[in-house]
Amino acid sequence: MACRDELTDASPRGKGRSAGRALKGFLGFPTHPLGRGPDGMEVILAARRDFGRTWWGRAWMEALERIDRDTNRLPRGRTYARGGRVLDIGLAEGKVWASVQGTRPRPYRVNIAFREFTPEEKSKIMLLLSERPSIASDLGLGKLPERMLEALKEAGVSLFPSSWSEIQAHCSCPDWANPCKHIAAVYYLLANEIDKDPFITFALRGVSVQELRNAAGIPSSLAVAGKDEPGIFVPYREIRTSPVIPIPEDFRLALRPFDLEGLFALLPGRPLFWEGGDFKEILHDTYRAVAEGAGELDIMEEHPSLREVDFYLIYKGRGKPPGFFVSHRRGNLAHLRKIMVDMGVTGAEGGYLHACTRKVPLEEEGGLRPSGRPGFLLPAEAGLDLFLSLPPTAGQDRHSPSSRFLSLAASTAVALCTSHHFLPRLVNEGGGRFRVDYVPAPCGDLQEDPLSLLEKAFPSYLACSPGGSMVMTQRGVSEIVSLFLTRLVHLFSRIPRPLLQDKLVAAFFQGTAFRPERFEEGRTASSVANWLERLTSRSKAVSSVIRVEPHGDGLFRLSVELEDRRDPLAPHLSLAEAFASIQPVFSNPPEQVRWEASRQLSLAAEYLPHLRDILDSRGLREAEISPAEMADLLTRHATTLELLGIRLMLPRELATLLKPQAALRATLRGGGRPRGLLDLMDLLEFDWEISLGEYKLSVEEFRRLAAAAEGVVRFREGYVLLRPEEVKTLLRKVSQPPPRPSKTEFLFWALCGEREGVPLKTDAGLREFLRRLTRSEKVAIPASFRGRLRPYQEKGVAWLYTNAVRGLGCCLADDMGLGKTVQALALLLMLKEKGRLEHPALVVCPTTVVGNWEKEALRFAPILRVSVYHGADRKLQLEGKDLVITTYGTLRRDAARFRGTTWGAVVLDEAQNIKNPLTDQARAVKSLHAEVRVALSGTPVENHLGELWSIFDFLNPGFLGTLESFRRHFALPIERYRDPERIEALRRVTGPFVLRRLKSDRRIIADLPEKVTAEEYCYLTPQQAALYKKIVDRALEEVEQSSGIKRKGLILSLITRLKQVCDHPFLFTGRGKAESRLSGKSSRALELLERHLHAGEKALVFTQYVEMGSCLLRMIREELGQEAAFYHGGLSRKARERMVADFQELEEPRVMVVSLCAGGTGMNLTAATSVIHYDLWWNPAVEDQATDRAHRIGQTRRVYVHRLITMHTFEEKIDDLMREKRELAELAVGKGEKWITELSDRELREIFSLRQY
Repeated sequence: MACRDELTDASPRGKGRSAGRALKGFLGFPTHPLGRGPDGMEVILAARRDFGRTWWGRAWMEALERIDRDTNRLPRGRTYARGGRVLDIGLAEGKVWASVQGTRPRPYRVNIAFREFTPEEKSKIMLLLSERPSIASDLGLGKLPERMLEALKEAGVSLFPSSWSEIQAHCSCPDWANPCKHIAAVYYLLANEIDKDPFITFALRGVSVQELRNAAGIPSSLAVAGKDEPGIFVPYREIRTSPVIPIPEDFRLALRPFDLEGLFALLPGRPLFWEGGDFKEILHDTYRAVAEGAGELDIMEEHPSLREVDFYLIYKGRGKPPGFFVSHRRGNLAHLRKIMVDMGVTGAEGGYLHACTRKVPLEEEGGLRPSGRPGFLLPAEAGLDLFLSLPPTAGQDRHSPSSRFLSLAASTAVALCTSHHFLPRLVNEGGGRFRVDYVPAPCGDLQEDPLSLLEKAFPSYLACSPGGSMVMTQRGVSEIVSLFLTRLVHLFSRIPRPLLQDKLVAAFFQGTAFRPERFEEGRTASSVANWLERLTSRSKAVSSVIRVEPHGDGLFRLSVELEDRRDPLAPHLSLAEAFASIQPVFSNPPEQVRWEASRQLSLAAEYLPHLRDILDSRGLREAEISPAEMADLLTRHATTLELLGIRLMLPRELATLLKPQAALRATLRGGGRPRGLLDLMDLLEFDWEISLGEYKLSVEEFRRLAAAAEGVVRFREGYVLLRPEEVKTLLRKVSQPPPRPSKTEFLFWALCGEREGVPLKTDAGLREFLRRLTRSEKVAIPASFRGRLRPYQEKGVAWLYTNAVRGLGCCLADDMGLGKTVQALALLLMLKEKGRLEHPALVVCPTTVVGNWEKEALRFAPILRVSVYHGADRKLQLEGKDLVITTYGTLRRDAARFRGTTWGAVVLDEAQNIKNPLTDQARAVKSLHAEVRVALSGTPVENHLGELWSIFDFLNPGFLGTLESFRRHFALPIERYRDPERIEALRRVTGPFVLRRLKSDRRIIADLPEKVTAEEYCYLTPQQAALYKKIVDRALEEVEQSSGIKRKGLILSLITRLKQVCDHPFLFTGRGKAESRLSGKSSRALELLERHLHAGEKALVFTQYVEMGSCLLRMIREELGQEAAFYHGGLSRKARERMVADFQELEEPRVMVVSLCAGGTGMNLTAATSVIHYDLWWNPAVEDQATDRAHRIGQTRRVYVHRLITMHTFEEKIDDLMREKRELAELAVGKGEKWITELSDRELREIFSLRQY
């Protein structure tokens, strides 16, 4: 194009150098016109804008307007500039050239040159920069301080032109005037560029950027615009793997909330890169919205186990988000797909959730090796959202190393978001293109940085390039957390949709790459980088330290020192010494240290102006500040200084600044001695007091103190912060009558120590009463109790009884196998014998353990008159009954009937059944009227703390407040952030009402035998009962009409068929599907397995039938998500040996189903600590031999044995007979089940008939 050739000729560099390229050479970015004019000329479509948005940009325009006062040429140039008539512009060697579209088709050529500074003027400029470090550092930060303009004026140097004679300008238009409107349009666009880069004002006058940098002492190596992705990938051969260190369950994620105002105080308002308003306000509002959204993020209450699921992050290249590849360790893609779908992952588009194979790094002999694995692809958003929804409290046993790490990385990101500990970062993609992501901010207040903890748990195979040739190192942990942070910003920024059409807004809040398309956008990336650089200006080498000392008359003295960030214990260096040094400072070049310190202090001086004087004196002077200024420093500016990498060094008396706080004092009227909580509330008096640390002031004393002074004020041995607005609010609060809490509110307040931020103070008498209230009393176990309680069980009964008589509900949360049922029965017996059970007690339990309760009550507390309310023909019989046993389902269906009864006590077994407070089942339980409330649960919290609240809402209604209040004050801070203060507060308030003993406790171990055996009584389902009755009726008729060998054969056949029905109806009929819900035994077996697996234990399940073993295998896979091993006679010797070795040595499988015939003897399976006898042989020797696979030499842990027995069937009756008659047990050892064939017809009918229940 001719016009383009003319522009090329106009370049002072000569032919072949276009103006656009020359401008790129100076500014660092290309020009990008948008659209074309009528003749094909590229036209810039510029939006209407103001020119001169900084004071120096305005000063530039004001200088030109002053010398244009008589010609009035500039206004028409402003119109041209706003209309996008300047098509191209360039600058080199202090000269400007441009192309401006006029009324003619061909653009006019403009050339401008400014008078250069004289050598004397240059010398004065350089001297000023070298003598005034604060001015030099401001200039290096992209600011032109007004102080510099004033200082140059005093030295006789005018930075801006003062007459047209200082400007040589030429335009190819026919207008003879200078400036013409085309030249004037270029002046206005130069004002915009000067806004963005004040160095241009010097370059136009013949002073280069490098000359200024040299005079200012700015190291050239620090000139960086934007941040590239760090080099965190290395070839896989360089990685040496080591065991991942498990992150402790009490991993702390509680961060002190970042001072958002202090953070945003660092950013100048109305940044130059956006003309749609104040972008700082948009970012500020986004921080609040993201913190709120992340705090309310829904957590998946239950999710399948991810133990065998590996996640990989596949990074495809610069500027592209990584994708997830998910693989199952055993290649079970069907199960993997089910897990993903169950967790809400969908998406057939893009090949997601469709089977594929990818090469990923696999751990091998201390290193990594890329290898193909089958699995699924997931989009980045789906994978990130998945882990953001997982509870961080999920135990190690439910996660693979990769899923555990990603879940904790997600939780760390949420904690960083909600506490505002994240910063925007410009990611430079080259060519002026960029996007913004979000990275963790420094967390200096943590005992241990969560990122350093995550590094220890980082699986070396987690992130790689396609094909697995390059893998991420531990240095990439912050980048993975950044993925989650950025996703949270995209999810919760709440930017209005129309505003997201702006590509700069989209780059910040949607991750869309910004691509410059107009000349004015060429420096956007540099402008954004300069703006954000203030947030990430913390030096890695040196920190400034502001030392504060009292200086008499209430004033404080400030001085500045420097410290080595890499060695904080090294001696400090004064700022004056650093400026005077010609030797390395902290092993760094002295000019670099001086620049870092100057930059920090120059930024900090915007908030603490005294620092500018200290800096310009090169540390030789100190500064004094008033008490009010000291208060601002400690409260308003401390976070800002911390972000800048500046540390405050305070004297001891200032380090713990006292702040007044209103507290409620509770005292016993007249020194009374209450007998219980009801008495206590009548004797309590409440009043306000003011706490100042350990000091207590009356309201009047504090009023006098606040009236005498404000700011940071000396008080006794320390200092107190008195801010007028806070003092006014506090005095207004304590002028109101003190609150009078209810019984449950006061108990919570007293145990927690505070409620909604208001501390409760108590006197000695009240504290002693509360200690007595939460201390269990010694009680004697009733003589009518049959059996012997272990010492820990006796303590449990005493604790239950103490809480019961005090009217406090409580939860016995002993580990499985420690005898919660027997302790509850002993409590009910004690209440009855002491006359405290005026109404029947009610036990509510799962259907699978109704039989257990009935049998255990008969065995241990035979004087309790028991009624079971369950089944189709149930009748609620209360007359003459001490105990009613029912199920949760029955209670839900007959809620009105139960609600209309007053119960002497209600005991909830497996109380986690009311974990969801919104269910009809939970509402039905909580509607019961009871004098004593007890919950039994080995897992009162399975997934989230809301479950604990629901149990307490039954035990002590209102004690933990509303569910919303509990979530806000406890669940969220603990579950998301591991807040240790909230954890401790929850322990204080719930501890007196929850008794938890573990099998691993030393005191408990001493009380337990090496093998604990329990009978697990199960009911037949209706299908089983009908089938059982039909088989018995027909078979007994045949038996009664037979004799001899035929009779014995019929009886043995009957036993087999009934065993099959009791095991599962599918075993007998062969029809339908073997689901656990169709069999009482299957339901109970899976419940037991689930608990043992949740506790991290391995289990053996013995059955006589291979087909039953296959059914159990399917149930365990489909319902528990576990792949179990199956040891049976059809396996080869080699396969059996491999299966046993895997079970013993590997983490998986965790369950082995064993055919009793194939595996009853000879095997060593000590990896298992739980044994389930699914069906019985009534031969103690056979059972013991099977149990001894786990309970044998080499076993170092206690073994728990469960014998499944179907109630009201021949299984229960034979088992009872064998326990009552030793001779039968001895007979069974010799003859097995054959002795049953020798019983009479009457005895057989008694044994085999189904007792009605």
